[in-house]
Amino acid sequence: MGLSLDQVKKIAKLSRIKMTDEQLKNMRIELENIFNHIDVIQKADTEKIEPTGHSVNLDSVFRNDVVEKSAPVKEVLKNAPKQEDDFFTVRKII
Repeated sequence: MGLSLDQVKKIAKLSRIKMTDEQLKNMRIELENIFNHIDVIQKADTEKIEPTGHSVNLDSVFRNDVVEKSAPVKEVLKNAPKQEDDFFTVRKII
């Protein structure tokens, strides 16, 4: 895929990345190489390959999500440095 310097400049501008002319030339070459690799991958015959989420089968190592009785609110809050009503009080973070 041919990529012009103007296209690379536009990509850099949209990405808010300042680049020198030399960096733009190098980036054009690198992006063309990446797009060429993508073209090779897209040409691969995948008709008989089943879609997968992972390259290997994975079994869940997590336990089933089962609802259980939780500790009483007063017991949970007794070690809280600050509390208000039945809630933890924490500093405001912006």
